Amino acid sequence: MKISAFLLIAVVIGIIPLSATDLQNRFIQRPGQYVLDGKGSALTIRKEADGEWTLKVLWVTWEGESVGSNPEDGLRAEGWFVFVEKPGRIWIFDGIDRGALLSHAEKETGVTALYFA
Repeated sequence: MKISAFLLIAVVIGIIPLSATDLQNRFIQRPGQYVLDGKGSALTIRKEADGEWTLKVLWVTWEGESVGSNPEDGLRAEGWFVFVEKPGRIWIFDGIDRGALLSHAEKETGVTALYFA
């Protein structure tokens, strides 16, 4: 019982990262590195020394090639969140009034900007 409670707390506070399947349909609101799939694709969120947030996504293909996305001002203020719909489709809200869809799939790759009034 004590071990399972520790593991649950460790996952919740981010000591042990969630597996890729655990991230699907999840909201992320903390810095860290999150594994997106079994190929090594990852989402990294960091708070820099100057207080700015950075978000980077690196998708690794089955051929071993990598494709990255690093949207400028993706996370601008407290209240930001990232929603991993699935490993190749990630939604971002900047905490103020903008969002983005980061996608990497055979028929859809790139960044789509979303503006909220």
